[in-house]
Amino acid sequence: MKLAVFSLLEHRNSRVPINRLPVEILARVFSFYARIDIPGATMRAVSPATPRRRSLGWITITFVCRRWRQVASHHASLWSTVKFALGWEWAKEMVSRAKSVPLDVVVVKP
Repeated sequence: MKLAVFSLLEHRNSRVPINRLPVEILARVFSFYARIDIPGATMRAVSPATPRRRSLGWITITFVCRRWRQVASHHASLWSTVKFALGWEWAKEMVSRAKSVPLDVVVVKP
């Protein structure tokens, strides 16, 4: 049942106009967006009792649908700016996904 639902959702997503763009164009759009929504920015606290968190920035596009995740995950230059503000695990993941692309390493004070 779950597989059938996922299949229907994937089919529906494939019919959305933006998902008909070639992979190269979609990756380029993601590159522009990555310059605007930079990972590691401090998010505003919901209340004074809530601790501030770091934003994933453009990385949240990988949560939209399977195709977007695949395109972003395989576009190495998107991952070339390594932000240690997101923590060590994210930094390692960014280095891994950047493959052989030159890195821009950003270290932010906590």
